[in-house]
Amino acid sequence: HYDKGWHPTATLGVFGAAAAAGIVLELNDDEMAVALALATSMAAGLKSSFGTMAKPLQVGRAAENGILCARIAAAGSNG
Repeated sequence: HYDKGWHPTATLGVFGAAAAAGIVLELNDDEMAVALALATSMAAGLKSSFGTMAKPLQVGRAAENGILCARIAAAGSNG
C-alpha cells in the first residue's frame, strides 16, 4: 500500500474514524457495516503530498469523512 504511493494514515484512517464515530453514535451491527462500506468510497490520500499542506489535510479529511459516514449510516442510508 505504502510502496504503491498511498498515504495509509489518510486511506485507512477513514475506517478507524467511521468505527469510532459509530461506537459513539451507538450504531447497530447493520448500521456499522454501512458506515464502513461508505468509508470505503471515501478512502483517499497520496504520499506525493508529503512535505505540503495537503498531507495534514488528507488526515483531517479522513477523520471528517469517517464521522460523516457514521452519521449517514445512523440516518438510515445504505452503502
